[in-house]
Amino acid sequence: MRISVRRFTSRIGVVFLACALGMGVLAAVPAGATSTGSISGTVSYGGTGVVGVCVSANNGPSYGSTTTGPGGTYTISSLDAGTYSVTVDPTCGQTHSSTYALDYIPTGVTAGTTTTMNVALALGGSISGTVSYNGTGVAGVCVTADNGAAGRTDTSFGSTTTGSGGTYTISGLAAGTYFVEADPTCSGTMSTPYVSQTA
Repeated sequence: MRISVRRFTSRIGVVFLACALGMGVLAAVPAGATSTGSISGTVSYGGTGVVGVCVSANNGPSYGSTTTGPGGTYTISSLDAGTYSVTVDPTCGQTHSSTYALDYIPTGVTAGTTTTMNVALALGGSISGTVSYNGTGVAGVCVTADNGAAGRTDTSFGSTTTGSGGTYTISGLAAGTYFVEADPTCSGTMSTPYVSQTA
């Protein structure tokens, strides 16, 4: 399944901070200085801010998340200095459908400063269907869609669980070819007589 959309990716330079130690003496930290920074900006489509988009920043040890407010603005504060993977998810983990595509953007955070990262969303598509056995829909099956060649690549990814009648929809997907997996065990978290299928 192919969906033609335009994709916009922002890249912001990374600034690394270095601490100097000399002759066993540690330099004093200036009064009022902070060891954390923040990421702030606007999420928009066609020049108009989009409300309710989930934005998260993660570099492993440090993590923060928020949801865009009026005008599509957001701020994630108290982040340790370093390089982050910022996830801009219009579906907020598939908790609702969206016509916009999920995006992953690398950026850097410097202590004591705010990194400005404005994001222009692209239109996305969706995959929907029914998971069944012998013609009867099966509820509670975990379904994932991944456009990586082997496993999640953080290019475009979505997941959900089948509802009543075995139906599912994964939205907010960037254009491309996807591997779709239906996993009745949900990564081994429950027992089932069915086996996983990949399309």
